[in-house]
Amino acid sequence: MTAGADIYKADGTKVYSNGDVIAENLVAGSDGQVVLTDLHLGTYVVTETKSIDGYTINTEPHTVKIEYKNQMAEVQYEATTVLNTRQKAEVSVTKKDSETANPLDGGQYTLYAGSDIRNYAGQVIATKGTALQTVTTGEDGSAAYTVDLPIANSYYISETQAPYAYYRNSSDVYSFDFNYLPETTAKAAFTHTFVNDRTTAKIHIYKVDKETGKAVPQGDAKLEGAVYGLYARDDIAHPDGATGIIFHAGDLVATLTTDGAAMQRSTTSISAITM
Repeated sequence: MTAGADIYKADGTKVYSNGDVIAENLVAGSDGQVVLTDLHLGTYVVTETKSIDGYTINTEPHTVKIEYKNQMAEVQYEATTVLNTRQKAEVSVTKKDSETANPLDGGQYTLYAGSDIRNYAGQVIATKGTALQTVTTGEDGSAAYTVDLPIANSYYISETQAPYAYYRNSSDVYSFDFNYLPETTAKAAFTHTFVNDRTTAKIHIYKVDKETGKAVPQGDAKLEGAVYGLYARDDIAHPDGATGIIFHAGDLVATLTTDGAAMQRSTTSISAITM
């Protein structure tokens, strides 16, 4: 605390010049208060020099004027309030196609407690493994959590539902610790990009003898070596919603050739999109 102007005793003797330090290293008690007594009438400036863990520092000077009221007031009380902002976490996820890297909507991600979650007073408010919030990615492939996370705790995020036509990525789990920040930092940002593979299909066609109904040729006949073409019946679009048409109606998608077991195998990987 410093003098906000020259401060005088009642007899006119100056005790502090403007800017003089009157008290320092004052620490608030459990009730959040600091009380100074025996001050002279005058103008004082209170400035916070250190915050408490989990809160940002408020360096704005607060002016307190102690003025004469009347002869009946033995002690003149004045006060000021210094407000501090609690440090918070901004948590978000992004969803992308593993091949095209285009953003995907419709992915659902759940944020869990990575440990017993305690509030500032040390009380457990959520046990380890508790689901805290689930978000769904939008057209830009991103989603942000709005739950207010207590500081000095750990958390993790996992995919709970994949977008349509994609395989759920259960192996990627993003864990993070939200710890105390420097007193000048208001927010901590935590973000992770999840990728998903498209769901694919394998097509098997068995060639059999028409008379016996078995995959065993008669006489010198052969069932292997037969070639078949797989064509798109309709336009087939990429499920990421941005790549566009990957097979037009009538396009040859794959070639299949029977082997010695009379089974026809696809020679290319076929995406299970509209089939």
